[in-house]
Amino acid sequence: MTARHVAVVGMPGTGKSTVADLLAEDLGVAKAHLDEMVESAAGRSIEDLFAERGEGRFREIESACLLELLAAEEPTVVACGGGVPTVVDNVERLQKPDVVVVWLTALPETLHARLEGDSRTRPLLREPEDLNRMYRQRRHLYWRVCDVAVATDGRTPDSVAGIVSGRLRLTGFPPGV
Repeated sequence: MTARHVAVVGMPGTGKSTVADLLAEDLGVAKAHLDEMVESAAGRSIEDLFAERGEGRFREIESACLLELLAAEEPTVVACGGGVPTVVDNVERLQKPDVVVVWLTALPETLHARLEGDSRTRPLLREPEDLNRMYRQRRHLYWRVCDVAVATDGRTPDSVAGIVSGRLRLTGFPPGV
């Protein structure tokens, strides 16, 4: 089966949303931002959802939204939230043959520089050490689900999207092109 969707995963600060937008445009397919879909489904910001209902409820909504996106017939590039592969059901969804998972990587020092002053809207990154802890906990999860990995350190979003687009085209994505 040819892949129908691309899921862009990685740590906060790797450029998932920006690269997903550029990639969808370059490939001529739909785009979706999982965090925006979660906020719409929850009727509140992610920060408020965490504060009012906790991470567990956030992950439930996020997983339901991911399932909906990956069930769509229209080829789509999905900018996933950084914690998507922390949920076992999501790992199974991402490993289906109709999904290509792109892991955007960056070194912790790059992530710290990119996210400086941004902890206000990131509930899991309140303290400086939170990012390092998250990096250690998640990198093996991204590795486990990825089909394509691209380092974003020292690269512009345009160059990263160009690299990813080239690799995807070699796999036959998007279908029918």
